[in-house]
Amino acid sequence: MQKTLYFPEIDGLRAFAILLVLLYHVGFAWLPGGYVGVDIFFVISGLLITRQIIQELQATSAFSFAQTIEAEAEKLAGEHEIFAQKIETAENARIRIEELVIL
Repeated sequence: MQKTLYFPEIDGLRAFAILLVLLYHVGFAWLPGGYVGVDIFFVISGLLITRQIIQELQATSAFSFAQTIEAEAEKLAGEHEIFAQKIETAENARIRIEELVIL
């Protein structure tokens, strides 16, 4: 399968969608953007997956739903690992700061 083009604008839209959800959960309840943010994120995901399917069909004249799901799962597993490492690093930093405050 050919390599897909990278569009930084899509990352910008994803960041905007995530920001809307975060602001909603932080307490800006008057800002109904949390739901809009989820919608934007799902639309972008659908666009990217559809583009991937079309490229696979053009390249191989075939499409495997199982391979697509497997590739997405592998990508998410890698992203989850990176996210978990960042959380662990942040948690370790918080514990060190609390130890300094106690001293």
